[in-house]
Amino acid sequence: MALEESLPDEMNEQSARDEEWRNRRAHPRHDVDCHMTIASITGAIEMPGRMVEVSVGGCQVMTDERFLAGIMVRVEVQFQLRGMAFRLNGVTQGARAKKRFAIRFVDISPRKRAQLAEVLAEVAAEQAAASDAEAPNS
Repeated sequence: MALEESLPDEMNEQSARDEEWRNRRAHPRHDVDCHMTIASITGAIEMPGRMVEVSVGGCQVMTDERFLAGIMVRVEVQFQLRGMAFRLNGVTQGARAKKRFAIRFVDISPRKRAQLAEVLAEVAAEQAAASDAEAPNS
């Protein structure tokens, strides 16, 4: 069997594993595309990035440069979502690719958590409406 013939099956298996992993999360993630800044608490690193997924518990980040600080590094993230500015503390998690990694939010006040949850509910409603609009009529 040629390598090219086996790739779609392997990609489908990986996609299924990714979907299973997403379903085990404590908080639903929402696809977004917004500019953000990531800074280590020590101030040693500050870099721009794009948030590609977010939940009340954390986010996925893509950067132009590799984030060399590693995992379990305390960071502060700043971003604006649907007109509301957020500045949250987090801890870096494992990288999915060289320039993509996760941040788990930590020490979020109940007020900020509620604000983020409210904005994410708006994002979810907007995405559901867009999905409904794209669905073929039966």
